Amino acid sequence: MTTPPAYAAAKQSKDKIIEELLARGQQEDVIKILRNKAHFEMKFDNVRKTTGIFYQRMIDIFLSDKDNRFSAAESHSNMLMQLCDVLLGAVMYDYKKKAGMT
Repeated sequence: MTTPPAYAAAKQSKDKIIEELLARGQQEDVIKILRNKAHFEMKFDNVRKTTGIFYQRMIDIFLSDKDNRFSAAESHSNMLMQLCDVLLGAVMYDYKKKAGMT
């Protein structure tokens, strides 16, 4: 099984930062990084004309990696409701974009 490109790039960047911190003797900062369990979550409640291009690029990058997937592990909503929410959001974003509201 191959490593997803987005994961490989993020891991390589993280490893480089850890090496640099260790070289400077900043072991406590390395420990903080290694203990960090945060996950990235894309939020689309602040799409505006000035930020739209960034959201479009994030989606392009996310969808270009065949190993990325949507996750609802921490959600309290059921999957059907989430699907409806995503689809409605996409339709509304498209409408706002065509109407010049983003």
